[in-house]
Amino acid sequence: MVERNFINRTWRLFSSMRFGLILLCILSAALAFASLFAPGTGQGYGETAWLVQVLGLDNIYRSFLFRLLFGLLCLNLIACSISRLCTLKATTFPSPEQIKKDNIEQMPLVYQASLETGGLLAEDRLVDFFRRRHYSVRKYRDGSTTWLYASRGKAGPWFSFGLHISLVLVVAGFAWGGVARSETRVVLPVGEQAEVVTGSHQSTGVDRFTIRLDDFTTLYDASGAIDNWVSRVTIIANGREVQTEDVMVNHPFNYRGYHLYQYSYGQALKVELAGGAQGKPQAAVLFPNRFYRLPGLDQYGIWFGSWNENGTVDYALYKGHQEIAAGTLSTGESITLPESAGILSLAGTKPFSVLQVKHDPSIPLVFAGLTLMSIFFFLTMFVRHRRYWLRMEETAGGGLSLVLGGVASMHTRALAREEFDGMVREIESSLARWKGGEQDVA
Repeated sequence: MVERNFINRTWRLFSSMRFGLILLCILSAALAFASLFAPGTGQGYGETAWLVQVLGLDNIYRSFLFRLLFGLLCLNLIACSISRLCTLKATTFPSPEQIKKDNIEQMPLVYQASLETGGLLAEDRLVDFFRRRHYSVRKYRDGSTTWLYASRGKAGPWFSFGLHISLVLVVAGFAWGGVARSETRVVLPVGEQAEVVTGSHQSTGVDRFTIRLDDFTTLYDASGAIDNWVSRVTIIANGREVQTEDVMVNHPFNYRGYHLYQYSYGQALKVELAGGAQGKPQAAVLFPNRFYRLPGLDQYGIWFGSWNENGTVDYALYKGHQEIAAGTLSTGESITLPESAGILSLAGTKPFSVLQVKHDPSIPLVFAGLTLMSIFFFLTMFVRHRRYWLRMEETAGGGLSLVLGGVASMHTRALAREEFDGMVREIESSLARWKGGEQDVA
């Protein structure tokens, strides 16, 4: 019994709207708080850097707490959907016990009348009255009392339920994306290639593929201003070239759900190290704005800046953390390294491109949820569920007592009242014609 009570309390908690609102408030507060922290590795936060990293505040969307909150929100939406499904079934397909209402007079919309005609004749005419107006009618008789249940637009509540389910899909998509989403950057000089392993397949290598940069060009418009940058890339999988496309700004390249974006570009430095203990000259390609250790001289390092428009590049030579030399280099010039480590020459430049590789398998689910949400939203605006209960009781004098009742939600009560009053006027007009022996006209 105790275990069952615990399960019931847990279910009521997860299926309550209050719990969902609390989770949304906590999520909003967490996102607002995380905006105070710049993405990174926790550097610059002093003694609190460890706490920032443990809580994942420097990357809130991948933190455990954010995923936990999103997971709880998904469970809440699913539990609410299941609870609503049970209510929805009873609303659109009521049982005979739900149709035989004794409290019709207490409904928001009520109409009462007395008829002198016989019960069976009135029943048939009222059933025909509703069916002519495209209502489905169910009739139950118990002794001298007859109940009619007329409904129209049964799909309306189900469209509203579909709107709720589409929200579940969107939230589930965001939660899934927070776990499965991956992003990496690849720096490639022209003619070079690099292997990419992203997403949840890093350990198995199922989605390993190689990107090769075949060419990088700059496009100019008619006025001579830069219009775009184009990286021509080739995808190599299992040793075969499978696809070649151009990647431009705002025009990504899609390969099996992996999107390649033009992120940055620049000129890499082609250098040559001659002399010293290396023997024959060694060539290398160095990227700007990076620090490199000198081979054989662990205490020395060199930093290169970006390639300047005047055909030079800034450099700085360090011993430990101390700068010991600085200057500029142009193509063909060289630097004599300390302690007879050799001569470092600048042989030229080589364009490179920085590509951002993103993979998010949840995007189709999120877009499907948003599409369904739009469709169901418009359908709920045009399809409204109408429900009326009618009780007819034979009186001692052979007449008939008629009570008609209807329900309406808070946001459609005025419209429902206007529609109900119009239906009552039609019923009264029909009753007057029935008394005169006329046939009802739809």
